[in-house]
Order: sequence, then C-alpha cells, then structure tokens
Amino acid sequence: MEDHFRVETIVKFTWTIKNFYELVECRGLHSETFFTGSYAWRIMITPKAANTGKGLSIYLDAVYIANAKTRYAGFKLSLINEFCRKKTKTRTKNKHLFSSENVKFGYKSFISSDEFLSPNNGFLVDNTCTIVAEVFGYDDQNTDTNDDNYQHDENTDTNDDESPKDNVLVDFKGLCRIEKEFVQLLEKVCSRRPNLVESHKKRNMSQKFNEWSFTTLGKVLQFLKTKKVKDMMNDDACKELQDLWEELEIVKFDDLSWLKRNMLNLHWVPKIIWRREE
Repeated sequence: MEDHFRVETIVKFTWTIKNFYELVECRGLHSETFFTGSYAWRIMITPKAANTGKGLSIYLDAVYIANAKTRYAGFKLSLINEFCRKKTKTRTKNKHLFSSENVKFGYKSFISSDEFLSPNNGFLVDNTCTIVAEVFGYDDQNTDTNDDNYQHDENTDTNDDESPKDNVLVDFKGLCRIEKEFVQLLEKVCSRRPNLVESHKKRNMSQKFNEWSFTTLGKVLQFLKTKKVKDMMNDDACKELQDLWEELEIVKFDDLSWLKRNMLNLHWVPKIIWRREE
C-alpha cells in the first residue's frame, strides 16, 4: 500500500511538574491539553509506579478521538536532564496510528526509578522535573487501521490499566482542571459540603495536587453510583475500590465521615475497604 503523508504541523510542548513528591501516590497524571492544528494531545506520567520501583512511564495521549476515527502522528518525548542537556533521555516514534480504541502510546519504563529519583542524576531536581513533547501532525489521506506500516514498538504498553481516558478537562471551582465526567457528581457533593472546597483552598496546595484530590473523589463517587453488588464479586473491582479509598486517605480531605457512612450502607463495602480495621 502506498502512503500519502506529509507533515502538516509540528508543535513543541513543555510540561514542568513541580512538587513531584506531593503526587507520588497518583497512578496517572496528565498535562494540560495542547494542539497540533485541530488535534488535541496530553502527556501522561505515572508517579506512583516511579515511587514504588517500577520505573517512570511516559505516554502521549490523543484527546477527543470520536468512535471509529483515527489519527496519524509522529512524536518525540524527552525527559530533561537539568545538569547536562546531552544526558536528556529521548524516545522517538516516527509514525503511529492513534484511534478511539488506542488513545495512548508510549513507554512503560521510560527511565528506571533509581535513575529518575536520585537527585544527583539531574532528572528530578528540587522536587521538579520537565518533560517535552514534540508532536508531528500528519495530513493523512489514508486512515486504514489495517495499515501494513503499523508496528508495535518494544518497551511499550498501550493497554495499561492506567490508560488515560478520552475526556474533556474543565475548570473546577478555580482549584484545578478535572475530567468533565466527574464534575456533576462533585458539584452536587460540594454544594452540600462546601468545606471540601474551602479546606483545599486554605491548604494552598499545587493545582496538580488538587486535580489528583478531586479526581480521586470523583472516581469514588462514580464507582459507588455505577457499580452493583454483583460487580463486587470481581476481584479487580474490589481492588479498584480499595486503591481509590487509599488514595483518598492520602490526599486528606478534612472530613469524609459522610462518605464512609454512605458506604457502610452498602453491605459489601466494609469487608473490602476497612478490613484492616477489624
């Protein structure tokens, strides 16, 4: 099959992540959205994996891909070395087909945890790291998902449990930007319990920390709204709820007793969440 591609747009986006150690229990952290032409992108990293010895993952996330749509792009991801730019770590993908079923592509072990976390190596300096994405948007006349030129790179994982979802980020109470699917649930809860917002404003934490906090709360609320008792017969669902509750404990909302009371009304929750307190 003959390809008809030309590079239409090249965009360089720099993401500086401050207060990294505030975020080490966050499984998936996203950058702000940036664009090549009309195409939207985000960078995703995995702070928790890096902090637990599994290495730092870095992915490029294609945002707003509708069902059955595809998009070609090439990209270069770089983790900047602040001490010596020649030691900056870079991975390059010349062309990749993103689709509604495969919205991200990248490297599960972009750098080992030891190399990344050591302050003497120049990647995490003063609790801050910098990632640069250069994305080459193609004017593609072929969007055949069976393209013979499609290849899966080694050391990649496009179906990770931490895969970013194709969702819109919106402002939430001036504190952060969160995925739109959680906003309605959070608005309802915060209108009844305004201290959830006020306490976070008083703590004066970073925007990324607030994003993590309210996204985690939103995920718990969504989980409780959508899951049924039969779903909890699945070990993966139990583990997901356990992990979300542990993250809520880490971000330390001032008072979650109301949530715990609501969860206690679900007979399967105490056995899963508070088994360590029995």
